[in-house]
Amino acid sequence: MPSRHKKLQEPLSENPVEELTLAVAQLTEQVRMLRQAVDEIGDELGWAIRNRVIDQIHPPSFHLTSFPVDPLADDFAEQVNAVHKDDIPAVPVQPQITAKDIRNKQPHLW
Repeated sequence: MPSRHKKLQEPLSENPVEELTLAVAQLTEQVRMLRQAVDEIGDELGWAIRNRVIDQIHPPSFHLTSFPVDPLADDFAEQVNAVHKDDIPAVPVQPQITAKDIRNKQPHLW
């Protein structure tokens, strides 16, 4: 397999400061490009999470609605999801408690 790294070369110029300056400039550009790529990946991933795209790509494979108490029961498989999700009563929504409600219920301290 060929090496991805360049082999050491003879100095390009007589002045090592110029070589270092050129190398730093090239590294600066490479770091800038890497930083930009990471930022773009982060933006794309953030967008996908906010827009629930990941849920569409990998939907939940199984919706569990009921589970038997005894995991060693002979009819364990028949008891899993024995209750259909439409048979489960909806959880009633509790009214929001405001700060004014709390002040009205709280006794005065002095």
